[in-house]
Amino acid sequence: KTGPVSEVALDAVKKNNRFQPVDMESLSKFILGKGGVIDPVLLSNKIPSAIPCSAIHPGQPYCTHHVASAMYKSFGTIFKMYFSLSLVPAILLKLNRFISSPISVVFKAFLSALRSTLFLSSFPTIYQAVICSHRKLFFSDHRFLYFVAGLISSLSIFIESKNRRAELALYTMPRAIDTLYFILKDRKWLVGIPFGEEMLFALSMGGLMYFEHFEPETVSPLFSKIMNIFIPRKEVKTIQSNISEIQETTNKK
Repeated sequence: KTGPVSEVALDAVKKNNRFQPVDMESLSKFILGKGGVIDPVLLSNKIPSAIPCSAIHPGQPYCTHHVASAMYKSFGTIFKMYFSLSLVPAILLKLNRFISSPISVVFKAFLSALRSTLFLSSFPTIYQAVICSHRKLFFSDHRFLYFVAGLISSLSIFIESKNRRAELALYTMPRAIDTLYFILKDRKWLVGIPFGEEMLFALSMGGLMYFEHFEPETVSPLFSKIMNIFIPRKEVKTIQSNISEIQETTNKK
């Protein structure tokens, strides 16, 4: 919904790669509604060799314009969010530093947001550039192409700072597992688990709290500071000492 390609075009590409008939009527209406031109080759076959670029981005006849537009729109949307995420914690968690040198704090937050925004906006831009380039060179489609496009666009991770790469990998891994689960579920290879999301949430929070209090060096400093506000380590140590005393008393008995 937020990507550079509409759902109508994506649905047509998906069906075409699965060798299913494409709804040419709705696709034609979409192309004309965006001010595009219908390719006669596209209408000649309900399962064409590939959905052309003129149907993927009909409002922009040139692929370079479409790719540049994807970069521009992604950058504008993401930067606002990332600048807030970089600046607000820097002010709240390092208030004294912000008071003493506000320009330095804002500038660092700006650079951090700029770098993260370049990474995130480059990902869909490179992905779309690979898809369009393939269609210019070879007018045939295959689902493996989209895997290759994702693999190439993933190189944008090197734009991000080194210490952030591990965090991003840990963030995307659960999303990948979640996607794989739903794919297998849709194909009836797995069944739904009652209260599965709740159990997964409980396990995740249990793991985070364990590492937060017993191996704090493995947890993000920001997460550690936020959790320490709600559950101070002093209280946890007191609870742990009380549990140890109870265990010792029980063992003596």
